[in-house]
Amino acid sequence: MQQIPDIFKQDGYTIKYDVDDGSELVYYVPENFFNNTSKNPIAKVDGEYISLIGLCLWTIIDKNGKPGKFRLLKIPTMFNCKPYTVDKIKNEKLPGTAEAADYRILRFRYGDEVISNIRTEKNVDNAEMLFKILVFTGNIPTLISYDDIWKLFLENASANGFNYGLNIQLYCMLMSLICRNRNNIEEPFRYTNMKDKHNYKPISIRLVPKFISPFTAITSENFDEGLRASIMMSDKPESEIPYSPIEKILMQ
Repeated sequence: MQQIPDIFKQDGYTIKYDVDDGSELVYYVPENFFNNTSKNPIAKVDGEYISLIGLCLWTIIDKNGKPGKFRLLKIPTMFNCKPYTVDKIKNEKLPGTAEAADYRILRFRYGDEVISNIRTEKNVDNAEMLFKILVFTGNIPTLISYDDIWKLFLENASANGFNYGLNIQLYCMLMSLICRNRNNIEEPFRYTNMKDKHNYKPISIRLVPKFISPFTAITSENFDEGLRASIMMSDKPESEIPYSPIEKILMQ
């Protein structure tokens, strides 16, 4: 096991916050992690414990209430923790995020369990949940470099005894569609100069079709959104309307 930072203490299989100066360690978990209505929510309350995929921001708030540097919690599998209290905030723009969102703040004081058991259970459902976060919710913290997002799939699969059976290029192709130009969401991030590998805006894969072509938009799973997008694209000059290969095939 890697050496843990000095602010933590390992007690058996538990990791505890080990700074006794009145400060708190906090996790900022997106509210929509809890609101997922599927059989396997991304985060859930289980008595005194919170179960979640460890892909969120965290920081230390000193005794005067001043937050420190925001960091990325990168545990790409399910684990339990035991905060002493949980708060909610709305429409907050956090460092390293694409836009404002609602969060639950998990607060830990000295001696609280930030990871209740480092021996996490291998479960293929955890791979499904990470896929939801990265692909369907668009909740990719931009503190993760664009070049490193694909690694999360492999780390999660390895931790859960799972294999997607895909090559790395396919993960990268998927991320190249989801990560958009922050200044022009219609354009993929890969079309920018990419000097700052954190300056992308992640979106849900469900929104991608409306930026590809009128036909792709209108045949996507969200018909209302697709129809609206295809109409708006049709208002552009002919030279500016994007087309996918299927239009060319249909017009042969």
